[in-house]
Amino acid sequence: MGGIIVVADTHFGIKKGSISMPGYFADFLWWIKELEKENEQKVKILDRGTIKDKTLIKPNEIIFLGDIIELWDSEDEAVNTCVSTLMPTLAEIEAEKIYVLGNHDNILDKALLSQEKEYYPLGESNLKIVEEYPSEGFMKKGDQNYLFVHGHQFDKHFTNIGKLYNILPALRNVSNALTNYVPFLFFVSLALAIIDKLMPDDIFSSSLEILDLILRGLGWFINKTLFLGKPEIVVLLLLLTIPKIYMTFGRRFWSWFSGVKYKKHETIDNFTKWWKLFIGDNKVPENLNVVYGHTHFLNYIPKKKTDAKMYQFYMDKLRDRKISVETRPAIVNISAWMKDIKNKEKDEKYKNVMVASFLYIDDEGFEFFGWDWYEKSVFHIPKEVIIIRRELEKNAIPEDMAKKLAEIGWPKKLIEKWQKSAEF
Repeated sequence: MGGIIVVADTHFGIKKGSISMPGYFADFLWWIKELEKENEQKVKILDRGTIKDKTLIKPNEIIFLGDIIELWDSEDEAVNTCVSTLMPTLAEIEAEKIYVLGNHDNILDKALLSQEKEYYPLGESNLKIVEEYPSEGFMKKGDQNYLFVHGHQFDKHFTNIGKLYNILPALRNVSNALTNYVPFLFFVSLALAIIDKLMPDDIFSSSLEILDLILRGLGWFINKTLFLGKPEIVVLLLLLTIPKIYMTFGRRFWSWFSGVKYKKHETIDNFTKWWKLFIGDNKVPENLNVVYGHTHFLNYIPKKKTDAKMYQFYMDKLRDRKISVETRPAIVNISAWMKDIKNKEKDEKYKNVMVASFLYIDDEGFEFFGWDWYEKSVFHIPKEVIIIRRELEKNAIPEDMAKKLAEIGWPKKLIEKWQKSAEF
């Protein structure tokens, strides 16, 4: 049986304010292709303080956990450039490719051939596009069970109002159905309505009669031919414009209003709200791991009882919502493959955020790995290190742990970064 590789949030083609890295990700895809060719690769991992050898086997599946190609806040030219870098290598990979739709993937469902057959041909294998994976039930690998979702389901304006997150596919479909002409017609109609109200017959002097004539003639022509400028038409066009405006400007509004990017406590809080809704419709298996991205934050909360503060916070939120703690899954949050640019010279908020991580799953369980884009190689990210860094007051790993990370192949600059404060 092959392994499974999970990546999320590359946002290729995103506008200024963030940096996507298609070239580095293309190198990572080449690594996967070589892993398929060689069938396996041995790496060093750190397991509960002990350095061990682990064999990575070629993947049967690659799960793209949403927001891979930026289709919400991007320019077509930037997206096309990124896609042309990635697609040739991706097409040569034999593993089945699963694309779990994220909140930025506002047109990818157009690739579905039908509701029954959700496959899109892509080279050596197909690309399957889904809202969550598996679409029904859970995936079992070894003695572990998995559910893969993008993670936008946990944003508070979705979880606070029932299953409001289900509206996103509908907004996506409506937005795609409406062209850019609808917002244009709305603003033209609104302008003409305002002109009609503010321009009495005697507003222009004789020196401006020509301009008056042109404006009135233009307004008359559009009103008679396109029925614009009338209150009821303005309202109708406004309603039709809202989905397009939301998908165009929603990313910044989303992040400001209720996004969970880099917000580790808020994410867990909202996760428990979603979990209460989810378990109402589903029977939860043992050893369940819910894997998601979206937050751009690397995090792990095991199901096994620990003294970690975040684990206790998780348990408290479950109890607050009268959710049986026996149903709780392990929480597995992989980070993004993009980097936010500091908005101000002294803004250190995103300086030490982990980027370019992925999840590797086999019959033995799962492990976090990072991608060293300079050496074009992978390195293990121990679960205990993720927890230690998260739990420490200043989020800085101790010296003895840093030495062990160096032994298992961590980049020197990354170790130095993780030895510094990372408050976010």
